[in-house]
Amino acid sequence: MCSYIAEGRLFKKCRHFVRLQVVAMLDCGSRLCELSIQHPKSCKNRSCTNYLGKEIQKPIVTYDEFCWACQSTGHAVAA
Repeated sequence: MCSYIAEGRLFKKCRHFVRLQVVAMLDCGSRLCELSIQHPKSCKNRSCTNYLGKEIQKPIVTYDEFCWACQSTGHAVAA
């Protein structure tokens, strides 16, 4: 399965990743993946994969704290 490569913020205390942007798509190279460049345009196979794999997360900024969602819901206090 093909996957997005995303850049974002990583919050160390809760391990949450907040995506800022998708910078690329990693091609899986499979002829059975509709999102791959290797998939034939004329393919009529209904069993071909047409969804993305797990996003590849690339932290460009790292914070040694809880994310805003955890802070606002009180999870940061409980931990």
